[in-house]
Amino acid sequence: MILRKCTTPSISVQKFIYIEGMKSEKNSVEKLIRILFLLLGVLGLYFLVMAGSAPLRTLKKMNKQAVSDSLFFTKSANLASDSGLFAQARQKAYLNARINLAKTDSIGIIINLSDSLLHLSLKGVIIHTSHITELKTDPFLRALHPLAWLKTFSEPLVAEEEKTSIVKEPIVKKRAPKDTLEAMDMAFLPDTLVQNPAWFSMYFPQGLNLVLVQEQWVTRADKKVERAFQADIRRKRRSDAFHSAFHPGDPRYTPLILIKINIDDVRSIYRALPEKAPVVIGY
Repeated sequence: MILRKCTTPSISVQKFIYIEGMKSEKNSVEKLIRILFLLLGVLGLYFLVMAGSAPLRTLKKMNKQAVSDSLFFTKSANLASDSGLFAQARQKAYLNARINLAKTDSIGIIINLSDSLLHLSLKGVIIHTSHITELKTDPFLRALHPLAWLKTFSEPLVAEEEKTSIVKEPIVKKRAPKDTLEAMDMAFLPDTLVQNPAWFSMYFPQGLNLVLVQEQWVTRADKKVERAFQADIRRKRRSDAFHSAFHPGDPRYTPLILIKINIDDVRSIYRALPEKAPVVIGY
């Protein structure tokens, strides 16, 4: 009898090969997942570092630009080197900005951060004053190099973008009176104009955000609008963070000045301002 060698693997061997193949495939998938999570972790860490360091890097960039301006540096270096002289120079810059504002035909805002007053000015004449009940200033502004401060605030800032909850020119529909008696009666009717909760935000090309809001948020409508302006601030923060992460050489951070004043003043000031309103800031 001739015995033939069986070349077909047994069922147990086939099963072993199949299991080993599955284990190898599973290990490859797990390895790929670990690599992906590692890459995501590295990217997340990079994003957090770049976004978190954006204020400092932006501060360094602004300070460097002010110091590298040879003409400006020559004129102002001695003022910035002495704290007493710098305080005088800062006051002079504030007054110069007000003088330049007075030369325009536009109504502008004057904000003195040290005395908590906000003024509306037209051709150098103060036409309205509001008391600031609460002021939040980004520490970034206090950390500016004296030269960077003088370079930024020696001229009125001109808004390039605005956002608001206020109707700029409200339209009130009224029925025309039939005679003088009806006209007299209508003069004493209550104002039916719907007034929304008030806030407006101004963005400046120098990289600054000024927000004026009402003092209190009491009603449900108030709180809804409050969430809207806070969401706008967070949106800008996210935009700056992504820009700083993907453009390491051009960091972006927008310092915020948040001012709370009387609600009627917020509406009146916004409606009085022209497009691209000039703003003078000093302290």
